[in-house]
Amino acid sequence: MSADLIFSKKLRTVPLLWALVPLVIGIVTGTFAPDIPIYIWAGTAVIFGIMAGFMQRTILVCLTILFFGAAVARLHTPQSTLIQGKRIQLELQITDNPVFRGRSGQSSGIVIPSGERLLVGFDTMYRFEVGQRVSFRGYVNPIDTVSTSYSRLMLARGYVGRTYISRYSQPHLTAATSRSLATRLKKLQTDATARLWRLEGDRDALAVAAVMTTGDRASITPEIRRAYSRTGASHLLAVSGLHVGIVFLIINVLLYLLPLRRGGHFVKNIFAVVAIWLYAGLTGLSPSATRAAVMFTGAQAALAFSRTRSAANILCGTALIMLALKPGLVFDISFQLSFIAVAAITLWFKPLYSLVESRWRLLNALWGVLVVGFVASAATLPLVSHTFGVFSPIGVILNPIVITTAHLIVAFSLVWILVPLPFLEPIFRWLVVGPAWLQNTVVEAVANVPAAAVEYTMPLWMVFAIYAALTIFATFRYDGHSK
Repeated sequence: MSADLIFSKKLRTVPLLWALVPLVIGIVTGTFAPDIPIYIWAGTAVIFGIMAGFMQRTILVCLTILFFGAAVARLHTPQSTLIQGKRIQLELQITDNPVFRGRSGQSSGIVIPSGERLLVGFDTMYRFEVGQRVSFRGYVNPIDTVSTSYSRLMLARGYVGRTYISRYSQPHLTAATSRSLATRLKKLQTDATARLWRLEGDRDALAVAAVMTTGDRASITPEIRRAYSRTGASHLLAVSGLHVGIVFLIINVLLYLLPLRRGGHFVKNIFAVVAIWLYAGLTGLSPSATRAAVMFTGAQAALAFSRTRSAANILCGTALIMLALKPGLVFDISFQLSFIAVAAITLWFKPLYSLVESRWRLLNALWGVLVVGFVASAATLPLVSHTFGVFSPIGVILNPIVITTAHLIVAFSLVWILVPLPFLEPIFRWLVVGPAWLQNTVVEAVANVPAAAVEYTMPLWMVFAIYAALTIFATFRYDGHSK
């Protein structure tokens, strides 16, 4: 079979890839061509869409999606009506749990009534709550005075500027009365975090357990954050596909025998999907958790209908939905890292897992966890190096170990949050705080190794070349084994 036929055959198993690629190109084009009005992009998309309907050509469908992506990008580009650099009267509604660092805190808020999003810094003499409103006189400033990756990331997330609240701002606070879904989810997240802290014990261990389970980063110290970053394990400190995947695995294992009963198969899948989204809600529906929830919902649906599953196709479909609703995610580093990690697991997990298999299910499960950690950390190394200027080769070895402890931390933390009975506190203190303390100890020890991190910024062309080569190699290898 010729190379082009093999490649074409493989691509046909992932049809949504044909839609994802032009959508991404369109979003990037629309973002970096701000002078072209949105009606030009939208009108061109409609014209190509009509042509595609009559002529039924793949190229016309791709062009339709491309111009649609450009139109969506222009539609979602944040536009600020606020006067910058001049003191004005503002009213904000706090939308995130405050994070305190030193003598200042940070949160985010929505300007009332315009709905524009601002990063909010404030003096620690104030204790804001999610849903609370604050009126004050202050300045709206650019997110950054130079075009950095951080400013681009914040703009991609919809923020139009930053402000600071101090005693000179004469703030007036109003009790949190909002009943919006976002506010209710933040309250759920806060309550769940409070239950974890009831376990007491090592504060750094509990802080890591909280950020891994509920996504609450308020108590993570700079030292812990630096250690995880230096060892390439910082992805554990942000709820993502790994954490949602743990919930997915737990539910399917616990309900393994349910399909033996009449109607049990349907009930099992409904319970699994509900559990996935409840957990995503517990984290405040962060972008990474929402993205993972969409993907695992698709995977659960594939299980429910007993169809041949294409994890790559589910991943592309997830990305399509997320980008169509929020195109700025294309420039979000957490989105990029999550997508690459899951794509690598999709392509490389089975070939590597099949290298070592035994008759013991427990050993196979442990090997599977180690393979997932190795593949995810190795695949994201080029992008991490390019974005953060740090290359952490030791993370490839460390990640399989800490991902194993992550399963224990998240699983037992969730059980405790659901069943916080006082007489169980000593048991769960050992089950939750113990693995978290061990994980922190290992990460901090490895972070002190001189070669744990190397300062190196990989060129963008090299990043693209590496990922293109890996994708092509995986494509031909997969088809070669599938004959």
